[in-house]
Amino acid sequence: MKRIIPVLIFLLAAAGLTAEPDQKTGPEAGNGMLQIRIEEGEHYLHRVPVFLFIAVKAPTQLALWLEDMDGNFIRTLFVTSRTALSDWRKAPGDKTQKENLRRPESLPLWTHRSTGSTADRWDGPLPGVDAVSSATPKSGFSIQADLPEGVSRFRILAEVNASLDFNHSYPEEAEKGSSRYSGGPWGSGQPALVYAAEVDRSETGAGPLELELQGHSSPDGSTGELYTDMDGITTAREIIGKIEAELR
Repeated sequence: MKRIIPVLIFLLAAAGLTAEPDQKTGPEAGNGMLQIRIEEGEHYLHRVPVFLFIAVKAPTQLALWLEDMDGNFIRTLFVTSRTALSDWRKAPGDKTQKENLRRPESLPLWTHRSTGSTADRWDGPLPGVDAVSSATPKSGFSIQADLPEGVSRFRILAEVNASLDFNHSYPEEAEKGSSRYSGGPWGSGQPALVYAAEVDRSETGAGPLELELQGHSSPDGSTGELYTDMDGITTAREIIGKIEAELR
């Protein structure tokens, strides 16, 4: 029981987050508007068993960003603050100083695309995200963003991950260096999933576009690669119900 109490404190502190359901981000360019709606799935708040019949719900990490058709990063639209600010809770028994905690497995594709590096290389908050970072919303939400100037076609990408989302293929006891290692017993388990949609500005008013599943990120966050092999991915598919984008 002595071990259970700090575990509960750790998970409850990580999960007790809220955010405004509607947010506006990006420069005030008067350049047309993009609205993105995120619908939560069954595992959006991931249920984590702690002891016997006791369980808590761990918050999801999520990033939304824009790229041009050549894959060049344009800007971040939204990112959860735990990842953006490296504001991680210490796990029970972890001797690492809080300011040195890193979770590179959280949202590795967004981290790599937006910074050109991995989260474990940064000494503090990732740059340029204060205006678009937020605590994890408790349920589905929407954001509005101004369209990028001078770009007629671009891609919207979303990356989503749940901590402690272990399964048979991505177990907590996976050894560091293996293809299924995701940060150890307090890591992510199943890797972050990536969704994307192509946007053509000439199709304003044509109705919503649904972001489609593209694959998953590096399980341990060591690279910025996108992997299309979805073998072993189970509950992670149910973190998000749907992501839609619409030009206004």
